[in-house]
Amino acid sequence: MDCLEPISKIKADLGIDPNGKLQTFFTSECKRFMDRYTPLSTGGILSGMLQNNFAYGPDYIDYNSPYAHYMYQGLSYVDPDTGSSYAKKGATKVPTNTPLHYNEEPTRGAFWDSVMWSIHKDEITKEMQDFVDRGCK
Repeated sequence: MDCLEPISKIKADLGIDPNGKLQTFFTSECKRFMDRYTPLSTGGILSGMLQNNFAYGPDYIDYNSPYAHYMYQGLSYVDPDTGSSYAKKGATKVPTNTPLHYNEEPTRGAFWDSVMWSIHKDEITKEMQDFVDRGCK
């Protein structure tokens, strides 16, 4: 009687464990595609700062710019006491109902991961299958 391998070994062999090759490939592909939709920020010296200031791991991408959360949410945040977008030291900004206006091409904006996935999920899924077919190499 043939026995099946433990699920943990099967997952590791396929590279679908949290630190596996397939998971890492998926995360890198998502980052690559998300770059098309991530806001480039205000331009000038800050241009591309959000897109290029990130921490990356096998199963996560964290954008580290101080304004990343605001850009992702797509809403203006203000100092609750003054209503200004410039908060005084120690103040925690609160969201408004005012959407941010992104100056870049219309593909860049809030919730860039969801936008990217809705457009490219089939392409990424195919690339993942090709990666598996190549032996995760």
